[in-house]
Amino acid sequence: MLSKKNEKLLVEITKRFFLTAEKEQLDVRALNNALTDVKRIFEKDPKNKDDACQILQKERLDLENHHIAGKFNSEITVTICVDCHIHIGIRQLLWNSSWNLANNPENMKSSFVLQGVQEIFIEKHFKTGIRDYRLLADSLSSTIKHYQEI
Repeated sequence: MLSKKNEKLLVEITKRFFLTAEKEQLDVRALNNALTDVKRIFEKDPKNKDDACQILQKERLDLENHHIAGKFNSEITVTICVDCHIHIGIRQLLWNSSWNLANNPENMKSSFVLQGVQEIFIEKHFKTGIRDYRLLADSLSSTIKHYQEI
């Protein structure tokens, strides 16, 4: 069961993805895959680890749970391989410096969840070469900025 906050974020991401898909005439399969991925991210039990990297969609032995927003901002995790975890972790260091601090206000926590989803799709773009994933990732930028400015 999703919290009201996460349900609201899932709706916002879905809306952004649909608007981008329509504007950019994205491949329907890529959109459906992305929506399935996002739903899986939000519904995953953070204590469990999947048997495949959620970015590469391949079974791997080197899997880790990654807190998409940092462990202080959300319990949401994705199972990814070490290589994807390193790439996303490095990019997280470029986020607003409060992402790694406890006691952030709710708007910042929400922005970090959105940014975490964005990073997953940026990494999917890098690993697959599918341009649509980058466009979907970029579609979240204005929403992230909005949450950071509240």
